[in-house]
Amino acid sequence: MTDRILKADLDHMAEYLDEVTNHSQGFRIHNFTKGWKLVRHGDWYISPVLPKRELYEWIWAYLYGIRDGQKILTTK
Repeated sequence: MTDRILKADLDHMAEYLDEVTNHSQGFRIHNFTKGWKLVRHGDWYISPVLPKRELYEWIWAYLYGIRDGQKILTTK
């Protein structure tokens, strides 16, 4: 992927995660000195501090994990 990842892209991913979790987690992106981090309400840190591109990919992996968990729960 050669497109530049913007803060707006990360914000969009946080909004999408909120939709997937029925707006129960309050996901958002925080800027730290050395990168970016995914957090949820109450400043609960979800990801490590990463550059934008790596955080974008990390969020996709997190999202796939949520989807897999939802599939497992609905098949029991």
